[in-house]
Amino acid sequence: HIYHYGHYEPTALKRLVGRYGIRTEELDQLLQREVFVDLHRIVKQGIRASVGSYSIKALEEHYGYERDVPMAEANPARARLEYALATGLRDEASLADRPVVEAYNRDDCVSTRALRDWLEERRRVLEQQGGHPIPRPVPPELKADPELDEWREELKVLMAGLLEGVPEERDERTDEQQIRWLAAHLIEWHRREDKSAWWDYFRLRELSVDELIEETKPLAGLEYEGVVGTEKQSNLHRFRFPAQEHRLDVGDTGKDVESEKSRNIYDIDELNGTVDLKVGMRTEFDPDALHALVPAEIVGTPLQRARLRKTAELLLEGDGALSVWSPASLPLLRREPPRFEGDVALRAIAPEGSLVERATEAALRLTDGVLPVQGPPGTGKTYSGARMIRALLRAGKRVGVTGPSHKVITNLLEAVCDADEDDAAAPIYGLQVTKELGCEDARFTKVGRAGDLAEAEATREAEGLPPFNLIAGTAWLWSTDAREQSVDVLFIDEAGQFSLANALAVAPATPRLVLLGDPQQLNQPQKGIHPPGAEPSVLEHLAGEDGILTSEQGLFLGETWRMRPEITAFTSELFYESKLRSRDDLTAQRLSLPDGEELQGLVLVDVAHQGNTRESAEEASVVVRLFRRLLAPGSTFTDRNGRTRALAVDDLLVVAPYNAQVSRIRAALEEAGFDEARVGTVDKFQGQEAPVAIYSLTSSTAEDAPRGMDFLYALDRLNVATSRARVATLVVASPQLFTAECRRPEQMRRVNAFVRYGEMAENRSGRRQSP
Repeated sequence: HIYHYGHYEPTALKRLVGRYGIRTEELDQLLQREVFVDLHRIVKQGIRASVGSYSIKALEEHYGYERDVPMAEANPARARLEYALATGLRDEASLADRPVVEAYNRDDCVSTRALRDWLEERRRVLEQQGGHPIPRPVPPELKADPELDEWREELKVLMAGLLEGVPEERDERTDEQQIRWLAAHLIEWHRREDKSAWWDYFRLRELSVDELIEETKPLAGLEYEGVVGTEKQSNLHRFRFPAQEHRLDVGDTGKDVESEKSRNIYDIDELNGTVDLKVGMRTEFDPDALHALVPAEIVGTPLQRARLRKTAELLLEGDGALSVWSPASLPLLRREPPRFEGDVALRAIAPEGSLVERATEAALRLTDGVLPVQGPPGTGKTYSGARMIRALLRAGKRVGVTGPSHKVITNLLEAVCDADEDDAAAPIYGLQVTKELGCEDARFTKVGRAGDLAEAEATREAEGLPPFNLIAGTAWLWSTDAREQSVDVLFIDEAGQFSLANALAVAPATPRLVLLGDPQQLNQPQKGIHPPGAEPSVLEHLAGEDGILTSEQGLFLGETWRMRPEITAFTSELFYESKLRSRDDLTAQRLSLPDGEELQGLVLVDVAHQGNTRESAEEASVVVRLFRRLLAPGSTFTDRNGRTRALAVDDLLVVAPYNAQVSRIRAALEEAGFDEARVGTVDKFQGQEAPVAIYSLTSSTAEDAPRGMDFLYALDRLNVATSRARVATLVVASPQLFTAECRRPEQMRRVNAFVRYGEMAENRSGRRQSP
């Protein structure tokens, strides 16, 4: 066995396996055979000790271990050495810290061994007191899968062929070698995602209900209330749950950790702590045995895997073979600038026109390859994409639409239907593949499966109707052989959340790809760790490390229709290299309060509190006070056209990082009479806007953040949360969050964004205040 304290060691091994793309099967066997033994869980479950925490340092006095290196000496040495390794700034001082850190690591290992021996002694004493031996777990047997083993061996041969002669270090590879390296490591992208999801699923299954409540994914501590209604042939079973973080939402499928059966979530009420599950009336179901649900994150991806494998095989044959099968794949891998009819550069396309006119003309003149369009907050990405599609339909082209979810796809389709185009000139004959609620426009036909599309096309032809010219579905639709080269242009919406692997899988469906999105806003949710270069979204891949498209790479929509200049200045400086600007007429937007004050720009509201993690009663109270002040009789909002009206509840949008704080704020607002208040996490509000956005950061300090500093200070989340506002952004926060201790350069970059917000709130608006 391998004994460790806490989850760091297995997690680090998983991260290294993913990052370097090696030893996956060996680690998988160690995990399946339950070789790793977490002494921290054993201590928490089996020992009651008079200590302030169950850290191994706090327990050492109980089992008599004394460290060679005092913590007061070890911690600064670790911080200095980590900084030197991260930055490459290695000097004599950092080298001098190495022996101290080595001794600290040795202390950790020897202390863990001493704890293990001490626990074994406690076990022996317990056996003597009980008069009988305590049975030990039996390691499970490994299950053989000959078909999977054969697939792995074939992929190893293919990867070896692609990587032959390719240097291990990125700096030593040529551009063509990098393409081969990237194709080799993308082959198993989906398998790495699934493997990480399975590892996490089995880890969660081992936890108690109390431990599951402390996790961020599951919904645990469920207590059955009864049947509260019916939906077609199903009963709606209601369960109560305590306040907690989780990643389940309406329409999701959760797995029962006990029975491993899937349950459909019909409704979740975070405020009252209830979840309704939709269960068939004839389905065997014991609600009293259900105590926790974990997200069902694993969906089969055989089509995408087969596409990536074929891409790699054709690349191994030569560039020509791949280009014949998929004209867009090599430009995508190579990050080639878009090409246009007449061999003109992108900057020469409609140079005097508006951004929408340039985007539309670019879509019409695009030749084989990729056109990325980056849309920062409020710049009309969906508006522009819809008009690009209508222009292509008007030109007689057949267009496809895909994205990371049915919801994203449906949103773009609805915008296409609403676009101000003459339907006779740009008719829509639409088809959407979805089992969920899709586009309700009468011009769309909906089918439930990709296999039903061909039947729908045949039926339409038999009836003498025009063929479908706008087809939409997820990557599962566009990765089928039947869809190869089936549309003239394929749009990928929210391409900042669409993996490069999936983009390559759908690329054979078209010679031309148009990508809509923004890598600086919420990125794709990843379950796995991947080698550098194989992990980003397709738009991140094209935009590079800076996350900003150059004028040669694609279209950057640099004019926001939403935010006043004060908010735009912060957003532009921190996230878009100062390339984003406000429309001139947005200065007319303003909020007038009854006392005569004009509220606009950035506001930082300091709220002192201690020990808050995922919820803050103090900040919830402040949000209520802000609502009362902003919605007092006489408060008005003036839009960019100069129209003035009373400020309403719907004009205020409240964002919090954690579900528990969302529930706390919503309850406080309802008690104060603001029943219709819009409150949610960042993920719920991407794409939405309001005259006022309030961001409650909740945690008292960086150390208190329950999902870690990297989550609370994530730049993409800060960008989305603060850019929802048209007139005023109010950040409600503990002052201690702006003086966080950083251990890595990336943490410094993240905290700097929050500090800069505070500086600009003071310097530009004079609005740093206590409520």
